[in-house]
Amino acid sequence: MNLNVIPPRGRRLISRLSGGTIGRSARRKGDLARGEKNWLAAASHYQRHLLRRPRDYAIWVQLGHMLKEAGRIGPASSAYAKAAELRSDDPDLMMSRGHLAKRAGDLPQASKFYLMAHQSGATTHANVELSSLLAAADVARAILPADQPDQSQPSLPEQAIDTAALSAIVAAPVYATPMERKRARQMSDISARLANMPPVDLTGPLISILTPVYNVEERWLIEMADSILRQTYANWELCLVDDGSTNASTRDAVVRLGAHDPRIKVLLRQNNGGISAASNDALAMSSGRYVALVDNDDILTSDALEEMVREINRTDPDWLYSDEFKVDENNVPSELFAKPDWSPLFLLNYMYTGHLTLYRRSAVLKAGGFRSQYDFSQDYDLALRMAEMDLKVAHVERYLYGWRAIEGSGAAGGKPHARISNLAALQDAADRRGWGGEAVGLPTCNRLVRSEIDHPLVSIIIPSDNIENIKTTIDSITSKSTYKNYEIVIVTRSETIDQLRREISNAAVKWCAYDLPYNFSGKCNAGAASSSGDYLIFFNDDVRVITPDWIECHIEYLALPGVGVVGPKLLYEDGSIQHAGIVTGVRRFTGTAFHTYPSNTSAHFNMAQCVREVSVIIGALLAMPANVFNEIGGYDALNTPINHSDVDLCFRAREAGYSCVYNPHATLVHIGHMSIGDESYVKTPKKKDTADVFLLRRWSQFIARDPFFTPAMRDLIYIDSQEEFDLLLPDDEPYDSSDSRSVAIISHDLTGSGAPKVALDLAVTLKSSGMFVVVFSPTDGPMRQRLLDAGIAVVVDELILTGHDAATAPLSHFDIVIANTIVCWRTVSAISDLVPVYWYTHETALVDHFAAEPGFKEALLKPAAIWSGSRLAAEALEPYGADPLVLEYGVEDASDALAQVKIRVGLFGSYEPRKGQDLAVEAMLLLPPEVQSRIHFVAYGRTLDAGFRDAIGKKAQGLATVALKGELSYGEYLASLRECDVVLVPSRDDTLPLVSLDALSFAKTLVVSRQTGTSAYLKDGVSAVILEHNSPQDIAAALTSLLADNEACSRIGKAGRKVFLKKFTVDSFAKRLDTALAMPVRTASA
Repeated sequence: MNLNVIPPRGRRLISRLSGGTIGRSARRKGDLARGEKNWLAAASHYQRHLLRRPRDYAIWVQLGHMLKEAGRIGPASSAYAKAAELRSDDPDLMMSRGHLAKRAGDLPQASKFYLMAHQSGATTHANVELSSLLAAADVARAILPADQPDQSQPSLPEQAIDTAALSAIVAAPVYATPMERKRARQMSDISARLANMPPVDLTGPLISILTPVYNVEERWLIEMADSILRQTYANWELCLVDDGSTNASTRDAVVRLGAHDPRIKVLLRQNNGGISAASNDALAMSSGRYVALVDNDDILTSDALEEMVREINRTDPDWLYSDEFKVDENNVPSELFAKPDWSPLFLLNYMYTGHLTLYRRSAVLKAGGFRSQYDFSQDYDLALRMAEMDLKVAHVERYLYGWRAIEGSGAAGGKPHARISNLAALQDAADRRGWGGEAVGLPTCNRLVRSEIDHPLVSIIIPSDNIENIKTTIDSITSKSTYKNYEIVIVTRSETIDQLRREISNAAVKWCAYDLPYNFSGKCNAGAASSSGDYLIFFNDDVRVITPDWIECHIEYLALPGVGVVGPKLLYEDGSIQHAGIVTGVRRFTGTAFHTYPSNTSAHFNMAQCVREVSVIIGALLAMPANVFNEIGGYDALNTPINHSDVDLCFRAREAGYSCVYNPHATLVHIGHMSIGDESYVKTPKKKDTADVFLLRRWSQFIARDPFFTPAMRDLIYIDSQEEFDLLLPDDEPYDSSDSRSVAIISHDLTGSGAPKVALDLAVTLKSSGMFVVVFSPTDGPMRQRLLDAGIAVVVDELILTGHDAATAPLSHFDIVIANTIVCWRTVSAISDLVPVYWYTHETALVDHFAAEPGFKEALLKPAAIWSGSRLAAEALEPYGADPLVLEYGVEDASDALAQVKIRVGLFGSYEPRKGQDLAVEAMLLLPPEVQSRIHFVAYGRTLDAGFRDAIGKKAQGLATVALKGELSYGEYLASLRECDVVLVPSRDDTLPLVSLDALSFAKTLVVSRQTGTSAYLKDGVSAVILEHNSPQDIAAALTSLLADNEACSRIGKAGRKVFLKKFTVDSFAKRLDTALAMPVRTASA
């Protein structure tokens, strides 16, 4: 009820009619309903109370709370706003308004309210929320220190609130950053998959879901079971074990669920034995090949088991886990937890594999099941034991599990007693593995402290020619390090050695002369060859020690089996993170995890504070066992003399079976850039930097996707360059170890249109001549697959046409760049001084449009050459000072193929404008006679609009290969459909035409408009040809392309049939209907 629309006189009348008692009784009823968590009823009573007492501030606030709890975001916001009119200085109200805006996804508004709360006195709570929002909004540094900093680390200066940064957030539009847009898309996708989805026809193993139950609120138990019953994969059983619940409604709900579906097995324990005992009972009840662990108050997305079974069918793992998210009491997804692929050392920090987890049942039994002494961490204890078995582990990179964030749940931090058993499980694992050490609980994670280590000799190698830096670095190491058994190997010029020997008398310092032209990798190799230590630490001359036990922290993990490289947390001088592991799969191929986040950041479940496997350790401080360094051949001084030297070294260590480990418990400062430029003393010409191209040639599989920083993780936490980026690789393409010329081709898009086809022809021709070719485009499209099929890698970079340094830097490492189309002009302008650029233009009138843009005319003067595809295209550029070379296109001689290939195109539907027969006939008219003669087009249907039928009949006169026929019987329809090669559905508006589904079932090539509902299930160029604009030109182009590609009809038809079998069989419809009818009826409390 909107109280503002009731005039005061009306309010007095209502009060008199109620005898003056409405306010008091309504408030009492509201309080009672609130106690019963009946949010909407409470809100209704509070509204009645406010009719009597419209200035009751506390009840306006309570009304907002109730509406928020009920999920009524808009009305809740109005209630809070009314309260704020009465009292604007209440920090608790400002916090509530911030929470509401945050829940609605409006981060700018949430920031504004939290800042107001901070200014009104709610400092601690507001600071926490503001820090979180600043991290989410990609502000480089958080504004406050953590509430519980790790006291074992030297503290950094506290920072004041960055009000300028906050103001920027408040002023920004919702989802202003690419990161927020990606997060919003994920939330929307999760919400859609939490709802009902049609069942799938998928063969796979029986999945036994193990769910121990104890005194859970009936509502949450029913919600959990509902999410199981909604699964699109039907071959499951739910093993419910009530562990002696004292709450009668819980046990009653368990019994009702067991009676509802035969796949739900129920066991009622008479006494409470603990979660492990109940879990073991559920395991004993189970009969599936795999067991899934689901808590009694959590939920699954409807496709959760389907996605897991697809992975089982694909890779046959013993253990698989998914990404997860938190949900509130209204099943609204919130915090996302994207996980790395299998990362056994990361598991030491906490139970990161979490949910949804499936294990092969036989492996769980072999491991001994669940152990009661680790109750509340029984799943963590099991995971640690399973990690010690020789198991195949798979990560399903999909958000499939909703972790209920309500009071008392683990997701809400409501189980502090679990920490004790958590550490006990880790301690037992360390003892069991013979690692020793002590499991310690830090505010952010577990830590295994292995202080009882041998004290081998450690060689600290410093490649530097800067005298002052060398002296400062030696002093930092010797004065601040607690470990004493080390030598410091200085790799520098002979003349520098002579000078420093007179100043430094420390016996731990050794000298290694290096007088060759500057080569970072060469200097490091020379230092290693002069070293005597069991462990090597490569240490830049601008790194300074913070944690005194930094050497011990490296050794404790270097000494573990299978570890090849270890690196620390490196900070900038302002205390923000410079290195927390190097990641791949990002723009410029490598980047830094948590770059510029605060040192003590809790972002993404404290990952920056956790020991974990990473793809690469930065070369500024990189430690290795000497035997591993020698085994893999040290640094590559030829291919990576400076840039990417650390990347290549770590990739070769990983290729040899070793892991790279980030250890944040060792923290140092890396000033940065102080070491760069020392090569100037050698007066030799600089060699062109080709390190990026070397990575593409040699390590494409490693840089395309980071297993420890997955694309889902990147989209949530990688702030340095958030726009879309992907490196897409051909299947099984061997790496290019040659020194052939490298060519980057820039295509303005990857659609099936003419210009991308020219880019494809260029790429194939150059690759056939022996060159190494990579194609760059700002967007993906069907041409990408044709490039991959030709063995050509594709970089999809949203920024590639902007001229931005982050996107164009790799291009300068190629031998030549070909920019295809006039649209690439900004990139041509940006890189022509760095690399020879050949600009291939095809446009005519469009040139005048770009000529009006600042910088375009200047760009025409920069490339090595401009090519034009025709004389007409060249003439369009000549008025602006360009002198293009006319380079006409070349295509395969298709005359013989076209003479043999004919296709029959059928259009089935009543004659009416909605069905689009006129568009098809107009398309035939657009085709040249030689192409028309290869297409036999037939339309079938009854006439609904005689005028429309007559009009298209007149258009079709004279087209010998076009026939307009009448209505067919069902048998005739099927026979005619079988005769078609292509089924055309150019409808202007059609929900899900049955002919399109029949075409898919017959494996016919379906050409369908985007306005047809079927198109949502299909992929253009893969399982159908989709007419984006549904114009005669679209249709003509689609038919011509099918004629030109002999195998297209067969390939697309087979892929379309797969979609039919998955989505549109009669059996799948029957299952969907059966599931809909079988959904349980909710009780009032549920």
